[in-house]
Amino acid sequence: MKWMTRATLIGAATITAVGGYFWWAGTHTLETLVHENQALQRALSNLQQEEVVAYLRVLPLEVEPTITEPHLRVVLQEPASREAMPEPETHTIFGRQVYLEGVVVKFDNQLVSDGEERALLLWRRVFGDDEKPAEGADLFHETSSIPSRYREAFSAVPERVNQQFWSQIWEHAHDATAKDTEGIVAIYGSSVSIEPRPETLYVVLFTAQGQLYLRPAAEMPQGLRPGSAR
Repeated sequence: MKWMTRATLIGAATITAVGGYFWWAGTHTLETLVHENQALQRALSNLQQEEVVAYLRVLPLEVEPTITEPHLRVVLQEPASREAMPEPETHTIFGRQVYLEGVVVKFDNQLVSDGEERALLLWRRVFGDDEKPAEGADLFHETSSIPSRYREAFSAVPERVNQQFWSQIWEHAHDATAKDTEGIVAIYGSSVSIEPRPETLYVVLFTAQGQLYLRPAAEMPQGLRPGSAR
């Protein structure tokens, strides 16, 4: 009888131990999943981050467009920071659609998801669908080699290096070393376009992964002012 009692106790202890292990394993797995889910959420958040890179709207025409030369007067304004709103630019473009074109520096998605890097945008020009891109006007042209919104981020970089990087952006597109050391996946031209409606403000957005898109703005940002014809 003693051996039966002892076997019963051993069996009960074994069942308790095994049950306790599986309870611990299940809890540990749940904690791990929660931790990984939080990391996953941060990664997705970094990948989905977007910034406002321009505002666009159409001004009333001073002269009615002809059938042969439809044109638009568009006002473009680029926020340099959350607090600063530089002077707007006004351009006349020919056609019914307006195109905004820039150069994108795209980084490896893992670096973006880790929050270490995000895509960069260097504006180039604006033109209409009845024009050749080469006929377009320079967009947000600055005397400084560093775009306004990146000035703070690149403030610690020597001026010589900044000038070389931003002024020779197309050269870096073929620099395999920069891709390996800096995590740059590609450097390429990108554009976004719309057939705008008068009295409508559009916001141009740029994602951390390097996508450009625009949509009607939900509200008028503070500091946005009408432009004057150039």
